Amino acid sequence: MDNQRHHQTFSHDEVIFCEGDQGDVAYLVERGQIEISTQVDDRKLVVAVLQKGELFGEMALIDDSLRSATATALGEVDLAIISREYVSNKMNNADPLINLLLRVILQRFRKLQCHDNGAVVEDQKTNEYFEKFRESAVQRLKMEQELQEAIEQRHLVLYYQPIVSTATGYIGGFEALVRWNHPERGMVPPDQFIPLAEECGLIVPLGLWVLQEACNTHVKMQSIFKEHHPHMPPLYMSINASGRQFADQHFIDDIRATLDESGADPTEIKIEITETMLMEDPKHAIKQLLEIKSLDLRLALDDFGTGYSSLSYLQHFPIDTLKIDRAFVSTMLKDPRCMAIVDSLIGLAHNLGMDIIAEGVEEVPEFHTLRDAKCEYNQGYLFSRPRPQDEALELLVQGNIPKG
Repeated sequence: MDNQRHHQTFSHDEVIFCEGDQGDVAYLVERGQIEISTQVDDRKLVVAVLQKGELFGEMALIDDSLRSATATALGEVDLAIISREYVSNKMNNADPLINLLLRVILQRFRKLQCHDNGAVVEDQKTNEYFEKFRESAVQRLKMEQELQEAIEQRHLVLYYQPIVSTATGYIGGFEALVRWNHPERGMVPPDQFIPLAEECGLIVPLGLWVLQEACNTHVKMQSIFKEHHPHMPPLYMSINASGRQFADQHFIDDIRATLDESGADPTEIKIEITETMLMEDPKHAIKQLLEIKSLDLRLALDDFGTGYSSLSYLQHFPIDTLKIDRAFVSTMLKDPRCMAIVDSLIGLAHNLGMDIIAEGVEEVPEFHTLRDAKCEYNQGYLFSRPRPQDEALELLVQGNIPKG
């Protein structure tokens, strides 16, 4: 039996556990089939054949009862191991689906203890509720495992969206945006895996990979841009930091090590954070921001104006760039009050010595309005969608991007 981290491989007819065994882990089928059987009057009775994506042995996670059946490999199988410690960590990390799975299993377990004239009473509604959330939780566990493997096996890719100078029309920089190139599902949108990564803790290694990959790519991009446009200011690379990554005690050391290994000029790297991250713990936030600035990196405040922070905090945080959220940009031409907010944000940024980027620019009139309001940079589909690295490098040769 091959035991690698949270996985095990079993050969044909190998027994995973026997009826009556004491159990302390559950299993998720990743490849192959598992036979579940029990002994009835000295005869073997097969009660189920489990396929890829199915969970078994889960009662061991919440109860000390003995195994109620025997699990045997049908052919070679790969299993993910789910220990009590693993689940406990998930609950400590406030993973809502894991917590829900355990509660539903416990509810069903208690329901099965109720007997009526010697017969087990099992409510159909409870069963449907259990099966619905059990399936959802299993899929969640499966996707989490796949995401961990994607990080380790480099199935993730970065796309780069240009940030365009209003004054020159040339690319001023790029924002690095992560995508998951799943071997079966194809390109998985970030809104389907970033929240999962946040909840299960994988966002920290994911964020570190993004930081390293973006810095390495930036060095290549800068070289090409300087070769073709020596008269233009250097490019910068904008990299998003998550709340967990920002709070991680190793974050600053990770940045320092990445800069050393990649050779990227720190003055050309911009870390994007959100209002929410700053307001969760302002004292810690200021400390982290000052340490980032001590490395000569720049800082951008993303989605500014959508949070609940006080404007007075801006004078304390060493922010270099404000990014106007796309929600304001998309409605400013229809709503005078929204336009007033955009004008105020641009004026505020300038008065505080910051530059400003408008996100989500999709129409030429929006660009003209932002240009007249003296917004330095624009980002959005009017100029370019996020591009894979090879296409982004082609844009650099061109240098300026026609609108539309």
